[in-house]
Amino acid sequence: MLKNKSLLACCFVIAVLAGCDQSNKAEQLASQFWLAIEAEDFNLASSLTLKSDPTVIQVSLFHLKDLKHNFISSKRIQNRVLMTTELVGNEEPIYLVTVIKKSEDSWRIDFEATRKSMSDSLSNNLNFGIDKGKSWLEEKAQDLKELVPELPSLSRDSGEAEDSI
Repeated sequence: MLKNKSLLACCFVIAVLAGCDQSNKAEQLASQFWLAIEAEDFNLASSLTLKSDPTVIQVSLFHLKDLKHNFISSKRIQNRVLMTTELVGNEEPIYLVTVIKKSEDSWRIDFEATRKSMSDSLSNNLNFGIDKGKSWLEEKAQDLKELVPELPSLSRDSGEAEDSI
């Protein structure tokens, strides 16, 4: 009976370690994918996906020039590893989920799922930019209101200039 418990515990540890190794392979693949994107090697990036054309990847990610990736966290759910990814550069960071899926005997990037998560993030960034732009416009409108008392004298001066021409 003790041998059975020991054998069961040993099998459990091996299964856990095997799962960790599989997740590490998936994380390495994700890192290779984003490094290929950063290097603009879309052929390599495409070879790491389930099914995607290099041109589709290039067109989909054209706006990500000069961005570097950071992985924030990862979670394995059955035959998938979901990696929270941050792309950082000159502007607001873009957050997305890099989706890695087990395909037959190897891990592959699920580019369509990854691109979908990026679309959601870009939409949020756009809304942030619109809000930021709105406050900028409000500030400029206030500046314009402060100039309004001066505008009639400016228009009179320009009218006199037109009359002299």
